[in-house]
Amino acid sequence: MNAKLLRSGLIALLLAVQVGAAFLVMLGMRKETMEQVTGHAQIGLEKLAGAVAHQTERFLAPAEATIGVGSRLVSEGLLDASRNRALEGFFLAEMRAKPSINGMFVGRADGSFIFVSRNDEGLLTKTIDIYGASKAVMLTQRSANLDYLRTWVDPQDSYNPRERPWYKLARANAGVSWTGAYRFFSSRSPGISAAIAIRYPDGTDAGVLGVDVDIRELSAYIAQVPGAGQGTAALIDEHEHVIGFSDLTRLSQAINGRTLPALTALNARPLESLLAGAQVASTADTAARAAHLFSVGDEQHIGLVQPIAVANGGMSWTMLVQLPVSEFLAPFETAFNKRLRLLMAVLIVTAIIGALALFGLSEPLWVRTKEAGIDPLTGALTRSEFERRLQGMIRGRRESEASGRIYLVALDLDGFDKVNDQYGIEVGDAVLAKFVKRLRRKVRQNDLIARNGGDEFILAVRLDRRADVVATIDRIRAEVVDGAFRVGTVMHKIGVTAGIAGYDADADEALDSLLGRANQALITGKARGRNRCYLAPDHHARWPETVVSTLTAQNAARRRSGSRGQPVE
Repeated sequence: MNAKLLRSGLIALLLAVQVGAAFLVMLGMRKETMEQVTGHAQIGLEKLAGAVAHQTERFLAPAEATIGVGSRLVSEGLLDASRNRALEGFFLAEMRAKPSINGMFVGRADGSFIFVSRNDEGLLTKTIDIYGASKAVMLTQRSANLDYLRTWVDPQDSYNPRERPWYKLARANAGVSWTGAYRFFSSRSPGISAAIAIRYPDGTDAGVLGVDVDIRELSAYIAQVPGAGQGTAALIDEHEHVIGFSDLTRLSQAINGRTLPALTALNARPLESLLAGAQVASTADTAARAAHLFSVGDEQHIGLVQPIAVANGGMSWTMLVQLPVSEFLAPFETAFNKRLRLLMAVLIVTAIIGALALFGLSEPLWVRTKEAGIDPLTGALTRSEFERRLQGMIRGRRESEASGRIYLVALDLDGFDKVNDQYGIEVGDAVLAKFVKRLRRKVRQNDLIARNGGDEFILAVRLDRRADVVATIDRIRAEVVDGAFRVGTVMHKIGVTAGIAGYDADADEALDSLLGRANQALITGKARGRNRCYLAPDHHARWPETVVSTLTAQNAARRRSGSRGQPVE
């Protein structure tokens, strides 16, 4: 009897030790898993802020490119800034090609002005002519297809371009100047303006060239995030005015007058606390801030403050994202309590489930480590990894004294925006992944493919000096886009425009210069026709020669078609 009791006591003690050990293991696992879950939340917030930063930069890039091209055309004598009809033709062409541009304009020292802007009917041209002490204001309405609709005068118009912030900024600064976010004079929609003082070939003043960018589309993008129940996100400017907010209804209700609202007007206490407690980086610091925990009342939140330098450092915006801790910990708490109850009944099963759960939570971190330097969406190289490997390719060519030449190809997908707009971002992401997969099959194993952002890619290849580089690249381009990209039951047809630049080994050309020439060939080539390849001149050649050929082709095409539009002069 005593022996039986002793055996029973030993078994009970053993079971108690097993249960206690398992319980301690579960507690330790709970702490570790909570740390991992919190880490995943931080990574998610940082990725979100990075995506918004990239979207912002990509959103403003067309405006930067357009104002740069226009300034050069005037300074090289290819575009007469004193002739409104020539300017109007240039503005209309650029705005049709770049939907993110809301308006283009030139203001002059005498108060004269020409402005092309979008409205509900299409494109509206406004001109102000000065005649001594008087002025004449004329407006012309065209459809979205540039069909003439009507013309009228506005004797009550009091607009003076010389009093506008963009004009004063451009006069005070060299290069491109960006205004802060404000409401446009005509449309009343929120936006920002970029402007630059322009000069004729002889150095005399030609006025101020500017571009308006409507930020409502950017606000709509912010409204799609963070997508996690009670979370909120906002994009604010350097004056803490809200440019984008995750609740468009609240943002619209808060807008009053010409200025954008502050966070306090949106009843967003967690974001206010996050901003107040964070050490925001300087304008030049674009590195992501680490997410951190903070409290609002009795509720704990996790948030991220991400400075975003936009427009080549001309503006400093800040991305704010927050989630209640309970939002992402609640599912874990429920699962943990269930496992703890099961543990008391079935120790072994519970241990296996816990191990599998731990592995499942840890696997994404392992995958992220493995895929460093690789774009997770497409499998292409990241920009930084591409530059590193390209340097190695250049060094290898020098050391081997090979006869081939390295070419950098800037690729832009034509018609991709329609895929995103009509079918959603997930379908667009699938098309991008399929595009890279198909492109990888058409190039050699040692060639480099990188994602430059959005639907823009970079290709580095080495070709024999005797090869027709344009024909070779165009063959690859045509084979890649031959046939549609199937996603589900829908076939998506896209094109690809390529700008090609050859690396000049003798001049030891910098990578930024090489990529700049490829991008310039892409931009200027698109004006001649999409879904083609365009070769940039050598880096020592003058860029305006490409512009001259482009404008000549455009004018010839207009003359053949009998278009009422005027050639760009």
